[in-house]
Parts: sequence; C-alpha cells; structure tokens
Amino acid sequence: MANYYATCRSNYFAVKSEAAFRKLISHCSSDSTINIFERDGPEGKLFGFGCYGCIPGLGLDEDGCSDQNAFFRVLKKIVADGHAVIITESGYEKLRYVVGDAVVITGKAIKYLSISNRALITARILLGNPDYAPVMDY
Repeated sequence: MANYYATCRSNYFAVKSEAAFRKLISHCSSDSTINIFERDGPEGKLFGFGCYGCIPGLGLDEDGCSDQNAFFRVLKKIVADGHAVIITESGYEKLRYVVGDAVVITGKAIKYLSISNRALITARILLGNPDYAPVMDY
C-alpha cells in the first residue's frame, strides 16, 4: 500500500465572524500546516485556506479519524450570506488512484462533487450510453 498525497485549497469567501473562522482553522487536524489567505474584497475582508494533505477535520469520527463533516458543518454556520466556500482537493496514490473532489458549502447546504463521477456522467451523455462503465480505478 502506497501513501496518499493530497493538496487542498479553498476559494476566497466572506465570513460572519473572523474570530470564529480563525478558531475553527486553529482546531483543525491536517497532515500539514493549514495556511490562511486574506485579501480585500468589495464587501470587506475575504479569507481562504489550504494545506498539503487531506481536507482538515475536527475531532474524531466513529472510526477514530479526523471528522471532515464536523468541520464542514461548523464552516456552514460561519460563511457569510451570499458567499460559498469551495474546497478542492486533488491527490494520488502512485498511479493507482488519482482523484479530484470538491465540497461546496453555503449557509444553507453542503454538496460533495467528484471529478471522476462528473466525468463518467459526461462520457455517458456524449456516448449516448447510460450503461457505460469503464474501469477508472486500478
């Protein structure tokens, strides 16, 4: 079994509370330091974050792993109205698994996206074959 190497980064977004955002990031667990990025936007300060490694999580889930969903739920509460947090992650384990995922978080919803799934849906549409099922992970 090889090691999985990932990189993740968010877009810039506004938050309801800078203190709550900084506290959330400070309590995250990750394979590396989580960097916070700042810039001025038309409505005020905008934030982003990123790290080398998997998307950070809070505490532990039932399997003893860092809980990404807990992180997303807290982030959902502090993202400013009219803004979305888009976290993209890409990673690989040798050439066996090459993945790309995204999570979109607004104050109302959390949506997970997979590049592989989106590509498969697109291939089925382009081929006109809803049953097309290539081997994508090997």
